Amino acid sequence: MNIPLGEKVLSEDEALSKFDSFGKAVIRNERRNIDRAWERRKIVEQQIFQRNKDTLPFDQYPSDKFTVRAGHFQCILSDEKLYEAMRALPENLCGVLIAQFWQGWNDYRIAEHYRVSDRAIRKWRKKAYEQITAFYESRYPDEIDHRNYPRSHEGKPAGD
Repeated sequence: MNIPLGEKVLSEDEALSKFDSFGKAVIRNERRNIDRAWERRKIVEQQIFQRNKDTLPFDQYPSDKFTVRAGHFQCILSDEKLYEAMRALPENLCGVLIAQFWQGWNDYRIAEHYRVSDRAIRKWRKKAYEQITAFYESRYPDEIDHRNYPRSHEGKPAGD
């Protein structure tokens, strides 16, 4: 059976081949249009989110926060692992970290508060870092990136 195509006459196999090719081209182009629309939508959503991220409501519950207290100092944490590590510290070491990082106190002011030298505060802070690192290494050994914690060949922190 011959099928007329304008002035040209195609055999049935040629007509099926052209129709198949046309159908595949339509489907391929439709897929590309869908992909482009999806990419445009993602870009627009990202722009909207960036514009409104400070005003978007996120569910926050009191149980998502942990409060650490050390003497007159307190801080609120959202990381449970850090909360556990801070609770394992002695009160003076925990207080030094809270005073510096959450209260914004300098070493001199912290030293006045504890009635010790500022050198003692630096030692306490270093000891607190070491104890937190040891806590993480003992509780979460697979999650530690040792490139951030240089060690000497004896297994002690480098620089001791």
